[in-house]
Amino acid sequence: MQEKEGWGTDYKYTIEKQEVREHGTLINADTVNNNYYDNPFRYYCDQKSARYPEDTRLKKLIGVMQCIINQDVLKKRFGGDGYKYEELLEYCRCSNGKGDNEHFDDGYKSVITCIYEVASKFCVAADNETETALCIGNDDLKRFLKVEIGDAGLTLRYAKEIENFATYDKVKSEAESLVEELLPYIRCAAQYGNFFQFAGICLESDRDMPFITEPVKFKVSNEIIPNLIRPLYGDKPECGLREIIQNALDACKEYMAQSADSDGICVEVEVKTDGEGRKIIVRDYGIGMTRDILLTKYFVVGESSKKNSDTDVIGQFGIGALATFLLGEQIHVRTKNEQEGVVYAFGYTLRTQEYDNNNIDVRICKDADFTHGTEISVVLRAALSGQSESQLRKTLKLEEWYRLTGIPVRYRYEGKEIPLQSYEGEGYRWETLTHGQDGIEVKYCLECGKRQPHTNTAQIIYNGLMLPEPYKMSGEEYISFHPVIAIRCRSQAVGLNLERTKIVSGLEPILVSLKKRIIEYGKERLREDAANIIDAQGRIVRYGCYNKFLYNVPLFFYKKGFGIYSRTAVEKIKKRECIKGVMEIYGISGSVAVNINDLQEDRIYVFHEGNMDRMAVSDFIEEEDGTKYIAPDIMERYFVNGTDQYNGLRKLAMLKLYRGLGDGYVNESIKADAFWKVHNKCREQKEFEEEPLRARISHMVIGMGADEEFEAVIERYHPKLLCYKENISGYIYEDVDIGVIHPADRIH
Repeated sequence: MQEKEGWGTDYKYTIEKQEVREHGTLINADTVNNNYYDNPFRYYCDQKSARYPEDTRLKKLIGVMQCIINQDVLKKRFGGDGYKYEELLEYCRCSNGKGDNEHFDDGYKSVITCIYEVASKFCVAADNETETALCIGNDDLKRFLKVEIGDAGLTLRYAKEIENFATYDKVKSEAESLVEELLPYIRCAAQYGNFFQFAGICLESDRDMPFITEPVKFKVSNEIIPNLIRPLYGDKPECGLREIIQNALDACKEYMAQSADSDGICVEVEVKTDGEGRKIIVRDYGIGMTRDILLTKYFVVGESSKKNSDTDVIGQFGIGALATFLLGEQIHVRTKNEQEGVVYAFGYTLRTQEYDNNNIDVRICKDADFTHGTEISVVLRAALSGQSESQLRKTLKLEEWYRLTGIPVRYRYEGKEIPLQSYEGEGYRWETLTHGQDGIEVKYCLECGKRQPHTNTAQIIYNGLMLPEPYKMSGEEYISFHPVIAIRCRSQAVGLNLERTKIVSGLEPILVSLKKRIIEYGKERLREDAANIIDAQGRIVRYGCYNKFLYNVPLFFYKKGFGIYSRTAVEKIKKRECIKGVMEIYGISGSVAVNINDLQEDRIYVFHEGNMDRMAVSDFIEEEDGTKYIAPDIMERYFVNGTDQYNGLRKLAMLKLYRGLGDGYVNESIKADAFWKVHNKCREQKEFEEEPLRARISHMVIGMGADEEFEAVIERYHPKLLCYKENISGYIYEDVDIGVIHPADRIH
């Protein structure tokens, strides 16, 4: 018998002869040796089981591991070291079942932990004499979930014993928790060559269940309404009024779609005080509610009679009645559908405590004076009822929500009619926007009256509703015009979020079309403004495009004219003219005059007026292409006197400057803190004042070297930064081209 030195004397690893063990078992030396060398996992499992025959938990874990482990991969992962198998089995035997996160080491101990944590959740059961099946170890789940190992990985399948939704819901929840618990260990195993028989774990779909596998809700009790309101609206009473008015407008649109008589159709909003307190009343002359709508839609949160409507309505979520409670707790409703001819009247109160649900008493009456439509009256809560008229109008945002309804919204306060502002009327100029989508009408406000400068607010009016969140379009930093957009949509092609604060789908094609139109306006205005860019003597007055539509768009200049600095424009000129490259000039003093006649014919010039702060200068230096010049005062401020990353250039920019000064000044591999220490030491030792280093710092040129024109620009304009590029890159607009505006007829 041989023992491996250093492993102790508890286990014998190879045998040289046959011997008889307990129960008269004849152990063949070749068989044992083959198991040890060819299948070490099985060998050590047999050894451990023989040593602890009464340990049923260990036996269960060994059975599971035999099913889930890829023993060949594990053998490679353990490298033939027997003590690792021994440690795995001992860990399984002694673990308390809660796992041991400290056992992770990104090595073989992580393998041990992963194997144990996965194996401990399963067991094996014999289906027949020749096959063993892997089962969930949890007795409550074992009969409801089947386990399979296949091409899809370790799959948990629902068993046919699940017969109802309650059981399914419980099993699904526990199964999802099990998957979530095991997934980190299986992913960890995959990082080490995957010593499991599977690479993932999943819970099968439930499509074959003999019942609906989603909860089916019947109604929402008003005891839990406050918990539904807050996630949607917080504590914003204006949202309550918005929902009521929007539903009123939708009802009017539905009525107008079905009736040829639209005379007198409007929405009335009134604030008045009576014996019950201060109220807000919203009355519409729309379609009204039928008995069926009241029973199946109005009192069921999430249901709406307007779903799939082919008119441009908004209220399709069925939350209007819910939001009413943001204004107050006592609600009174009267409604009449023209087809039924009777008035349904009822009231209900929001409850904040647990009471038994009381049936809502819906009265049926005839009232010839109450024409078709709906009236909702809310007793305002104390925080609102004490406000003045102007405060209340501002709080409820009466003049912000509804600007282009197409249906009049009339407002009265204690019997006095007060007009509301609108985006309609004299002074407003609306343009139709072509966007290529069917069923959607889009307009934008190009101009408005001087007293109401609301055209540039980046707001959207959706079917009459002003959305509180502004829109954003790409390239906003160069677009100065963000008009109000009015969208009318008779489908869900343009969709709102549940809170009705912003559009969540279908907006992008509209914004793309709008951006193109704004750029066209900006280009037209630029052509009209040419005389204010280059005067009659050829002096360049402005270096960028600034108008109502475009902001801070750089212009290029060359001997024959100017245009928008874009790749398209510059490439066209390069093909047509003998242009060598682009000269970008930063920070010219306002006292320095630039005349287009002084520009070289073989170059394009771009003048930047931006602020030369340390970050902008760092960006300039770090760019790889071009020959660059940095003015002495910039070098003095941010390089010579830069003491740290907060008042000097970035480290990468500093290193690039050091490379331009020559070798040996600083080690590029050092960290930022050490770099600044070296730099400060150079400064303290006054190395920067030595010649010729000081001269090179005061007139710093980086790159391929400078030609005569490069030096001439420095001498003529004294720029803060100068860059000459032969290859065109870094343009504002890739495809914007107005051509070249030629001022030659005015230049002498």
